[in-house]
Amino acid sequence: MAIAVIWLLTIRPAHSQSTPRRPSQVPVDLPTTCTNSVVRKEIRSTTDQEWAMIAGVVRRMRRDGWFDWYAYMHDQLFDQVHENSIFFPFHRRFVRDFEVAGQRYNPAFFVPYWDAAADYQQPSNSVVLSSKYLGGNGQGSDSCLMDGVDGNVIIHYPETRCLQRSFSGQDGQILPWYSTDYIQGVIDRATTMEYLRNYIENSIHGA
Repeated sequence: MAIAVIWLLTIRPAHSQSTPRRPSQVPVDLPTTCTNSVVRKEIRSTTDQEWAMIAGVVRRMRRDGWFDWYAYMHDQLFDQVHENSIFFPFHRRFVRDFEVAGQRYNPAFFVPYWDAAADYQQPSNSVVLSSKYLGGNGQGSDSCLMDGVDGNVIIHYPETRCLQRSFSGQDGQILPWYSTDYIQGVIDRATTMEYLRNYIENSIHGA
């Protein structure tokens, strides 16, 4: 069980009056031929040098407006790409577009994934949600994220404010996610994209 989109996991933002413009300085067009393979690693298996590179690219992408653009696009297409069989194909392409944009800053860039199977019982205790990687729970009355690669970030879509994070459980914890047995059972039973989508989108993805 892997969460492969560590920066694109998001709830649907409220609509905004402002529409971000697609950053123009870095083209995101996919190559017409496969020239090299990208190996995605579990986030904890990245070397210090790899993570420093990834974090640097992510910060530059934020600076240039890519995160606001992708948040806007996901919001605009929300109804078309959820609750139907295009859910998986769309998000796979969405991640790849994001990855290609990052590779324009550094060809070695890749989107790491989070093996949720290792942390499903107590997600908030994972090192992934520590200052080393993605940061922990939000702080203060606004639940502003203060540490990790996105600590102290200001977003501009759907409104200008701090990047917020609020864990779902009490006492600074996250409620347990779906068990590995449950997810494996869904995969084993699935014979169509729609069956898989229905049980994954409304379980581990939603959680």
